[in-house]
Amino acid sequence: MGTDVISFPPPAMIKASPPVAIQPKGAILDGERYMEYLKPLPSRCPAGLKFKNRTVGVHDKGTGALVEAETLVYDDAGNEYLRFVSGTFMTKVTGFESAGETYSVKIPVPDREPDCVVEEVVPEDRPALYRLSGDYNPLHLDPRYARMFGFKKPIVHGLCTFGHSVRHIIESYAGNDSTRMKACRVQFRSPVDPGNTLQTRMWDMGGGRIAFETKVKETGKTAIKNAYVQLRPAAKL
Repeated sequence: MGTDVISFPPPAMIKASPPVAIQPKGAILDGERYMEYLKPLPSRCPAGLKFKNRTVGVHDKGTGALVEAETLVYDDAGNEYLRFVSGTFMTKVTGFESAGETYSVKIPVPDREPDCVVEEVVPEDRPALYRLSGDYNPLHLDPRYARMFGFKKPIVHGLCTFGHSVRHIIESYAGNDSTRMKACRVQFRSPVDPGNTLQTRMWDMGGGRIAFETKVKETGKTAIKNAYVQLRPAAKL
């Protein structure tokens, strides 16, 4: 495979990322994600939207470091529209004192069968397609690069698995109306290979909260855990 035409991380990602004084020692993976819709995005915004980033915490998890960063999307008037928290897991980085706050929480699911289960096969070409989102990490496309970090072959983007799972919940509990999603969080636990079958297992916790786990049918491994989607009430006609 030839040289990729776009470097990773790209300059824009480097510029937007808050500095952290930790040197990578292994693979850098998506660990956790939290998204909260604070206000509907405007249909027109002549001055554009801005992003404000900060590191909220760095935590030693025993097998690596969880680096949590918050991004706020806002406009010149000070209106805040979205809050994102990304937990980046840096493998093999240990032996330091944890600092800062954390958004990482345990989300237990009921000790019973799920209320709803949706299955979907991740197509073999999905990582190549998902690169168009702007995540050009070669871990998801280059077999040689994947083997360097202990994977047998390129793995599916964590956010791609996240997107499949949340879409299953929106379809099952929100009438396929994505505007009803108020917040969601996930913790990535194990990789998904192209061609795997995702099983999104959902529990209705009441009050619009849907707790869920996503498993890989072929292996039984849990890909996403400690996860939920918070839905807004349906609009009254």
